Amino acid sequence: MNAEERTYYVVNVPDVPLPVSLIAGDVLQNLRSSLDHLACHLVKRAGGRVTLQTCFPIANGPDEYMSPRFRRKVEGMRQEAIDAIDVIEPYKGGKGAILWRLHRLNNIDKHRLLLTACSTHVGHSSTQSERLAMQKTFMDSHPGQRAPSLRGHLVSVPLGVPLKAGDKLHTVPHSELEENMQFLIDVAFDEPDVIECRPIVPALYDMSEAVLNMTISFDKMGLL
Repeated sequence: MNAEERTYYVVNVPDVPLPVSLIAGDVLQNLRSSLDHLACHLVKRAGGRVTLQTCFPIANGPDEYMSPRFRRKVEGMRQEAIDAIDVIEPYKGGKGAILWRLHRLNNIDKHRLLLTACSTHVGHSSTQSERLAMQKTFMDSHPGQRAPSLRGHLVSVPLGVPLKAGDKLHTVPHSELEENMQFLIDVAFDEPDVIECRPIVPALYDMSEAVLNMTISFDKMGLL
């Protein structure tokens, strides 16, 4: 133990309340359903016939996405609409991989069990040296303006792992100890190989923005 610094540890980690996973699952289902409604509308808009195969195509990779089985999902759409979806690359590893994560989480929630949620460390109180560094950055980019005090400001930390009792949170030199050191703990998705230890609310927000922005772009192209 270093007498010149203080280290903070996790004492215990309460279970994530069950309603968190239930609400997150509802949001994912609504977003995924909106994509399928969009696909059906694109078929109807082109005068095509909606079938049991019609849905918004989201695949596990580019090969599956281009397979005949997946191309049936967009039959009846105008070629411009199909091209617009292809540009998004809605599959794992593609530019639209966020839609793949949405799709996978929704399938897990519907067909397996409730989504796994965990607690994770996302921020802590800033120290004096951290505030001074941020103030310097502010003044360099805003010459002539007074820098904010930033007291009470929280510093974000890189996404980590699910918290458990005994985990180390942060080490602070005694010279920079804050009277009321605070730590920000958030509830996160924790589904291996899909989305690991990512705070739920920002993740759902990003997914909803992706769906919204795509819909707006289709409308601007005259596809809707």
